[in-house]
Amino acid sequence: MRPSPWISSRFLEFGPDSRNVQPFDPAFPLILSRFEFSCSHRVAPNYHDYFEIGYIYKGKCELFAGRKKTDLAPGDLFIIGSDQMHTIYAKAGERPRIITAFFMPQIICRLGSNAPAAGLLRPFYDRSAGFSHRIPASATISRPAYFLLLNLESALGSSDPFRELECTHLLWRLLLLICRRYGRPKAQTGDTGAVRRSGGIDRLKNVFLYLNQHYHENISLRQLASVACFSPAYFCSYFRNIAGLTPKEYITRLRIDKAQELLIKGSMTITGIALETGFESLAYFDRVFRHYTGLSPQEYCRRLKDSRP
Repeated sequence: MRPSPWISSRFLEFGPDSRNVQPFDPAFPLILSRFEFSCSHRVAPNYHDYFEIGYIYKGKCELFAGRKKTDLAPGDLFIIGSDQMHTIYAKAGERPRIITAFFMPQIICRLGSNAPAAGLLRPFYDRSAGFSHRIPASATISRPAYFLLLNLESALGSSDPFRELECTHLLWRLLLLICRRYGRPKAQTGDTGAVRRSGGIDRLKNVFLYLNQHYHENISLRQLASVACFSPAYFCSYFRNIAGLTPKEYITRLRIDKAQELLIKGSMTITGIALETGFESLAYFDRVFRHYTGLSPQEYCRRLKDSRP
């Protein structure tokens, strides 16, 4: 079977509450995709309710998860749990390619289950200070994990009547490798911890929805705190703990995401886009856009034009 094509990361889908969505089959929620990241990738952090295992096939990038920044290079693996704000940046001049498995935990065991299989998911729940999302290329599991992902991709695309059983078997083997790499955490983390973290995201969902509707306006900290029903001081601390950014930093990144969408559509002038997305001047828009994408808006448009057939 031929490998799947590389998909531009700009085609990832996000809901108005900054939640990344995948077109899972409800009966078997497991997807394997190949993404190519570039300066057009979303820069505002997002989250999802499934688990993610990624393998850096090519190129260098930076993973931001919570308040942690991690450099990733070819051969590295990374894992992301549910309800954790994160984003990936392509480094300047790089177009990293990442093979990624997305899956819902119920493929392994029912939520709340005390079955031994629940231990396979333990690393995805770990939020301890010393936890690293990265498994380096030098780790003994890196190559075996890569081949398991390739086999999983092949099995998912087959018409074998035992396809789901084979995929589950391969996913178990992959998770067992990851579990052995991380070992047992000092403190057990299970479903109760997952519920608390989910609650953290849930308490900000109305804020993310509000920001997606009003990002172009001059939004005060007091306004956002009111949406979340927090005091301004507590809201700022809470938001940064969940998103890994201050509210102001998140709004700036969201504006850049919206500007990229409008530049891709190509129906507005750059000056019009700057004003539409809440930037006070073209010069300021140019400076901030360049900071996050490595390109000026004009250069970004030229890259888009050159990449079109």
